[in-house]
Amino acid sequence: MAGKAYAAIVAGGATGKRGKFGRFQHNKVLIKKVSGKPVKVLTGSTNFSVTGIYVNANHIVVVNDPVIAAQYSKVFDVAFDGDLDHKSFQDDDVAKAAVTFTEAGMPKVAVSYAPHKHPTFSLTPLLEAVKAARSSVSFAVMDLDGKGEVLSALKMLHEKKEIFSYGISDSPAPDFVTIDGTTIYTPTTKGGELVFSKANPASYPPPFSTELQVTGGAAHVVHHKFVIVDFNGDDPCVFCGSSNLAEGGEEANGDNLIAIYDRGIATAFAIEGIRLVDHYAFAAALKSAGQKHQPLRLKTDTEKWWAPYYQADSIKETERKLFAR
Repeated sequence: MAGKAYAAIVAGGATGKRGKFGRFQHNKVLIKKVSGKPVKVLTGSTNFSVTGIYVNANHIVVVNDPVIAAQYSKVFDVAFDGDLDHKSFQDDDVAKAAVTFTEAGMPKVAVSYAPHKHPTFSLTPLLEAVKAARSSVSFAVMDLDGKGEVLSALKMLHEKKEIFSYGISDSPAPDFVTIDGTTIYTPTTKGGELVFSKANPASYPPPFSTELQVTGGAAHVVHHKFVIVDFNGDDPCVFCGSSNLAEGGEEANGDNLIAIYDRGIATAFAIEGIRLVDHYAFAAALKSAGQKHQPLRLKTDTEKWWAPYYQADSIKETERKLFAR
């Protein structure tokens, strides 16, 4: 299908090249030009396909800034003119350091463009931000089983008691989960939650019964690649883009990794992360309830459903204080 689409685009008069760097041309980027000058760039995790837009959980970032658009255009030219050659791109200055933008009316933004040479520098700011988190880290990352310190840190994040964490992935390692792919904590546990996005029941009750199950080896529920640190803290930031956050991908794939330092944008991503974690934790609970032949219901006020949120040193107390800020 991809070959037919490419042939149709070229037949329509466009100039095209096909290539894969060391492994994949993994970017998802569109650059708008007016009178030959870049003015806007669209990027993110979303593959420009039916499944990417309508099936997978994904994000798109649109930047209305000619300076940032010009930098993306420069990187495109390096890749295009170099025939997507892996080594020549790695040797170019655009792949050797992140570019930081502090444009008027824009949040601070830093972007790195892969593939990079080993050892890759691009994941270091993300790793440092996660390690330095003061209140919370939330993430939605397609695959946690790749190599590198970032993915290792995210896999173990839910055990860190000093902060609150919410994470979701299509493939957390089995060693880090307990029941049907979802990490379960008692009310006295302080830490976070890591949810497996494919621990689904055989069927959903109404009104969720219209939800379609994503199947097949290449199907992804969560195709996001984002991490939010301290979304309501003093220095909130979000890391997003097309990078799978694995060292191998950063060294072999064409990718872009974006860091955005802005409370509003970090909060928007945090809401998406919370939505996904809560939805698929609910799905895992449905699956468990179905096996036990017990109805899944909300507790009433007389059952004091709110009591755990006031229990000292519990995960729910941490959650209440975090979201009540």
